[in-house]
Amino acid sequence: MAPQIAIIGSFKQYFEEILKIVDLFNKNNIIVTTPLGTRIIKPEVDFVRFQEDLTEESDEMVQTITLKRIFNAGVVYAVLPNGYVGRTTCYEIGRALQRKMPIYFSAHPKDLPIKIPNSHVLNPAQLVEIILSNKATWPFSKLECSYSRLENEILEIP
Repeated sequence: MAPQIAIIGSFKQYFEEILKIVDLFNKNNIIVTTPLGTRIIKPEVDFVRFQEDLTEESDEMVQTITLKRIFNAGVVYAVLPNGYVGRTTCYEIGRALQRKMPIYFSAHPKDLPIKIPNSHVLNPAQLVEIILSNKATWPFSKLECSYSRLENEILEIP
């Protein structure tokens, strides 16, 4: 089966850039599990919805469906132009880290107190290479520093 990736980020502010990244992954036979949409409806509303979203569902249900799509992917890519992390993206990053998913970033996050190793800050082309070589990892899988060790301990607490 083809590798799968979930792309997260501020769709409202950077959707054109995100669509270019989606296209790059698709051209490399990497299935994008989210975003599925190509057109945002009601761009003036804070919570982004796509044409493909079920209009009768609440924002919370749409977000939960999105989380399922994120969790079904093998890799998560947080697109953070200039390090910008919105509220929903922050939530999705936290949930992905909690599950120890391989997650990569286009830039180091600003306004998010988390230390992402440089090895997990990549441009889309670099990430394509990682995914196709089947070498994606959780950012804190190497216990090289006390921060990584503590991140691992947090998740092992019952």
